[in-house]
Amino acid sequence: MWLSTLIISLCFLAVIVLLVLEKGNRVILAISGALICYLSLVFIEKETDFTLFVGFLFGTSEDGFVNIHSLLLIFGMSFIIQIVNKAGVFKFLAFKLVLLVADKPKYLLFIMCSITMILSAILNNILTVMIIIPLTITISRILNIDPEPFIISQAILVNIGGTMFSISSIPNILIATTAGISFNDFFLNVGIISIVVFFFTVGLFYLIYEKKIRIPTENIKILKEFNPWNFVADKKLLFKSSIVLIIVIICFMAIPSTILAPDIISLIGAMVLAVISKLDQEKLLQSIDIEIIMYLLGIFIIAGSLEYTGILNYVGTFIGAIGQGNSFFTILLILWTSAILSSTIDNIPITKVLIPVVGQIGAQNSLIIQDKMFYALSFGANWGDNLTPMGDNILVMNLAAKNKRPLRMKEFWKVGFITTLFQLYLLTSYYVFFLNKFISILMLILLIVFIFLVYLRAYNPKLFLKINIFKKKQKIEVK
Repeated sequence: MWLSTLIISLCFLAVIVLLVLEKGNRVILAISGALICYLSLVFIEKETDFTLFVGFLFGTSEDGFVNIHSLLLIFGMSFIIQIVNKAGVFKFLAFKLVLLVADKPKYLLFIMCSITMILSAILNNILTVMIIIPLTITISRILNIDPEPFIISQAILVNIGGTMFSISSIPNILIATTAGISFNDFFLNVGIISIVVFFFTVGLFYLIYEKKIRIPTENIKILKEFNPWNFVADKKLLFKSSIVLIIVIICFMAIPSTILAPDIISLIGAMVLAVISKLDQEKLLQSIDIEIIMYLLGIFIIAGSLEYTGILNYVGTFIGAIGQGNSFFTILLILWTSAILSSTIDNIPITKVLIPVVGQIGAQNSLIIQDKMFYALSFGANWGDNLTPMGDNILVMNLAAKNKRPLRMKEFWKVGFITTLFQLYLLTSYYVFFLNKFISILMLILLIVFIFLVYLRAYNPKLFLKINIFKKKQKIEVK
C-alpha cells in the first residue's frame, strides 16, 4: 500500500503545482493525474473491481451518489445561465440599476459592487467577470473616470457573492451536496454572513477609494442618454428566461431535497427553457462548459484515490490533533487552511480533497458543529481566492488590459490582500465569540482601531502621520 500511496500523493502534488504554474490545460492535467492514480491501484494494489472507480466518479449508494448529483446540478444551471445570458438579462439589469443612481454619483461604487454580488450569487465567477468588467469599463469611459477602483472592488466581491447560495460556486455545490445541506440552511448560515461582510467590505472600499471615485456632475447627463434595451436582442427571450430562472430559484427554496433534488429541479428548468426559448439547441449544447465537467471527473478520481489509500484520514487526524478536541478552534483551522490553500491553488480540487477530511473531523461532533465546519470550508475556499491576484483575478486583469484599461498589479495585490484578511478577520471574530467572548471583544476593538487608521489615512493624512510612531522615529533619526 505504501508505494501506491506515495505515487498517488506525488501525483496529486504534481497536478496542483502544474495548475499553479499554468503548465498545461487543466482538463489534460486532471485526467492524466486520474489515469496515473487508476493504474497505481490496478497494478500495485491489484484493485480490478471497476465499480470502485465508478464510485470515485459518480459516488456510491452510501454517500447518496453525491458526485453525479453535483455534476447534474452544474450542467443544469450552466444550461439555464447560458440562455439567460444570451438574452441579455444581466447586462440589462446591471445598466438599469446604474441609471437609478445617476443623480447620486457617490452611490455608484455601491451599486456596481451590489450588481457584482448579485450576479456572482447566480452565475459562476468567470461568467460574472466577463459580463461586469467590460460593462464597468464602458460606464467609466462615458463618465470619463478611472475604472481601476471599481474593477478591483468588483473582482474581490465576486468571491463574496460566490458564497451566498449553495448553487453560487462549484465548491459550494460540492460541499452542500456532500453534507446534505439544504438551499435554505446554506443561505441562513453562509449567505447572510456573506451579505453582512459585503457591507463591511464596501465600507472599506469607500475609505480606500473615496477620493478616486468622485464623478463630475456634467458627465452623468451623458450616461442618462444610453438605453438599457440596447443590450437586449430579443425581449420575449428576456422575459421567458427571467421567469424560468426565478421559478427554479423559488423551487430550490420551497421544495425539500428529499422530495426533489436540486439537480433534478435545475435539469427540468434547463429543458423547459431549451424548448420555449426556440434557440438552436445544438449551438446551446456546444456553448455549455463541458471542460469543467471533464476536469471535475479527473479531480473526483484523484480525490477518491487519496481517500482510498487512507491519506485523507491522516490529514484529518492531524488537523483534529492540532484542534485538540476544541470544535470551534478546529473550525478556525479549517477556515484559514482552506483560505491559504485556495489563494494559490484552484479551489475546486482543494475543496474536493478537504470535504472528506472535514467530514471525518465533523463526525466526532454534533451535526450542528459538523455543518459549521463545512460552512467554514465554503468561506475559506471561496474568499481565499483574493489573497493573491491569481485564479479568476487573472481573467479580470486580462479583460481590463484588452479593453485598454490595464490594472496595476501592485494595487491589486495590496487591496486584495488587505481586504481578504479583513473579511477573514471579521469571520474569525464571529467564530471566536462562541469560543471566548472576551477575546472576541478585543478583536472587535482592534478592528475599530484598524478602520479608524484607514479612515485617517484616506481623509486626514497629516494627522495619520502624526500618530504613526514608526514614521515619527524615522524623522527624528534623520535629523
